[in-house]
Amino acid sequence: CRISISFTKSIFVQSKVDFLSHEVTRAGIRADPKKLKAITELLFPRSKKGMPSFLGALNYYSRFIQDFAVYGAALYQVKDEDFAPGGDISAARRSFATLQQKVAEAPILRHFSRDLPVHVTLFANEWAVSTTLMQEHDELMHPVRFCGRVLKDAEMNYHPAEKEVLALLQLLKVCYTQLAGRTIHVYTRFSTLEWVHKSKSLFGRATQFAVLLSPWHLV
Repeated sequence: CRISISFTKSIFVQSKVDFLSHEVTRAGIRADPKKLKAITELLFPRSKKGMPSFLGALNYYSRFIQDFAVYGAALYQVKDEDFAPGGDISAARRSFATLQQKVAEAPILRHFSRDLPVHVTLFANEWAVSTTLMQEHDELMHPVRFCGRVLKDAEMNYHPAEKEVLALLQLLKVCYTQLAGRTIHVYTRFSTLEWVHKSKSLFGRATQFAVLLSPWHLV
């Protein structure tokens, strides 16, 4: 395999590199501030047809937005009749404003380090799940990746503890390359994770969860 480099098209020894609407530095990676500023200046859509463009722009930077799916769910669920006279889009407007604020405050995501412990926080509500992958730098926890998704109709009926398992499973899938074979410190509101991971008397969904979590070292 032969690899060649064009010196006229290359730049070396840079403290910052702009790549695909992102800024990459030694400290980490962050979204291009100019792109984020454009998102914060968007007006609330006048119809459902205008919603996909806003959500599409946000999806590209969702890894930088904590609880993106939690707040975005209200926008995904908006209907045409909600924009008609007498319709209620107050929840969608609040979510829209919250997401724009989160975009404006999007943090730098630290580069994943295999030399540092891994910490994961879980969150779930009625319609979405969210996780945060973190590592400690200078005695402070810094985000490495935000992850989440809107729940399917059947999943909305799950117990909150089961939803948190779904959140964890998604993060393990998305960040498999970084997390495989590592000890993962999981912070959750319920003891269900420990029960699912260690109990020998399981049935139903708990059995499926136990099988999916069995390869992982969760503490």
